[in-house]
Amino acid sequence: IEAVRGLLAGEEVEYEGARFALEWLSRPVQQPVPVDMAASGPKNLALAGELADRVSMWLPADAELIARAAASVRAGAERAHRDQATVQLGAYFPCFLSSDLGKAREVVRGAAAVGVNFFAWDKSVRIEDLPAPLAAEAQKLRGQYSFSGHGQSDSAHARLLSETFIDWACLVGSAEACVDKLQGLFAQG
Repeated sequence: IEAVRGLLAGEEVEYEGARFALEWLSRPVQQPVPVDMAASGPKNLALAGELADRVSMWLPADAELIARAAASVRAGAERAHRDQATVQLGAYFPCFLSSDLGKAREVVRGAAAVGVNFFAWDKSVRIEDLPAPLAAEAQKLRGQYSFSGHGQSDSAHARLLSETFIDWACLVGSAEACVDKLQGLFAQG
């Protein structure tokens, strides 16, 4: 992250013994360059809290998970002696508002499968340590995900996701239902 900041600030940086510069960059982008780090697991969330200006999480839209993730980011910021309030939190949630709940589920199914695959593909992730709804879907997708159908709701791996999981992990349905769920998530900080 520091190397990226330096490059975007117009500096020559050293990374793993090699020197780099963005020769096409005629002037610094911004000083300092704000960095957004995507993270999902507790270790990367804490690292993002240590280093990044903004943390973008892909996690199911579950208040308990978001609260735990925010705590990991805050712990990382504290460990780096940073003001926790200066680290912005963001999240990616598959979302489709519709009075037709079935249609909404189908629209987000592919994006939800992408998110589940973040946990399923990595064999070092102990599925049994995930929250039960996520663990069940990650177990189904482990070894089944095909990048030829990446993000596609009609892919075989996306079809494996249950409606119950989609309702838990995504923002689907009426505007009122989605706003209610978002308000619960925003309450987590």
